[in-house]
Parts: sequence; structure tokens; C-alpha cells
Amino acid sequence: ILVELAERTRRSGLDVELVHQGASRPLAPGLAVTLYRIAEAALTYAVSAPATDSRAWVVLTYEDERVRLTVEDDISRAADQQDDRWLIGVQERVTLFGGELHAGPRPGGGHRAVVTLPYAGMRDGR
Repeated sequence: ILVELAERTRRSGLDVELVHQGASRPLAPGLAVTLYRIAEAALTYAVSAPATDSRAWVVLTYEDERVRLTVEDDISRAADQQDDRWLIGVQERVTLFGGELHAGPRPGGGHRAVVTLPYAGMRDGR
């Protein structure tokens, strides 16, 4: 579900590595769209920071009861370049699915967002 997004981001100038871990399984449409939108928001945030020779990693991990999306970049941002407003929409999506979000600086520089969502779907039954 993320191949096209990674390709589009590469065309924007950010080298992106996409990795799938675990036994792939079908995702409910709402869950697949949510994972896509979260990855899109994180990569858009990375592309918006002025940087050269930077990289990003998108890892989709299929676990027994949940799926985990990790998006990292190695872009060092000055204090005036940091803007975590994009996380507001991500947190809303994660909450809707009853998942967890952990985001912040990455050791060695850059940013990391880790989202874990249950396969069960949205809290309101959709």
C-alpha cells in the first residue's frame, strides 16, 4: 500500500527505503487508508525540511494482533524548522483506531514516528 507513496517521495528528492516485516495479511480498507495517510504526513514533514543527502525509512510490520508503522528520517532540523502540528491529525487517526503513537527526535538526529494499530478496525465499528 505504500510503494506508490515511497516512489512519489523519492521524486520529491528524499531517498526513501520501504520495508515490510512479518507475514503480510489483508488490511481492512479503513486501516489501509489510515496507514497510508499517516506515512504520507510523516514523509511530507520530512520533505518540507531543507536538507540534502537525507534519507527516510518506512517500515510496515505485521504482528499477530496489530500492525506497526514506523517512519524515520535523518534530517537535522533547527529549532525554528520543527513543527509537530502534522501530528495532530495523526493522533486523531490513531485514537479512532484505538492505537498508539510515539513520535519525537531520533537518536543521532532526525525524527521518528511509530504507530501501532489493531487489525480489528475503528472504535465505532466501521
